[in-house]
Amino acid sequence: MENLTNNEMKALMIFVKSCLNGMGGKRPSDLEHDEYTWIALRDLTNAGYNRHEASGTMGALEEKGLIHDSCEPQDDGTALYILGTETWKWLDTKWDAYKA
Repeated sequence: MENLTNNEMKALMIFVKSCLNGMGGKRPSDLEHDEYTWIALRDLTNAGYNRHEASGTMGALEEKGLIHDSCEPQDDGTALYILGTETWKWLDTKWDAYKA
């Protein structure tokens, strides 16, 4: 996971913050007991990415195995993804140095 671009790292931090907001956690390790790890394109567009940038970033992260398609669409029909367990555990080791 050390070969991430700055953009990919930023997106992962946005995703983990979204997860934490959904379950009331303060840092990625809080997901250990409540794996609220669903993420979506809108997490990035809400953070200022345009749809094209967000799609490309998510595609790169999926290709690297850091996020996974949940195979369950959201209510609006768009894809719902899952932040990988190993991904959020690794992000916890970077949390204090790099918060989105």
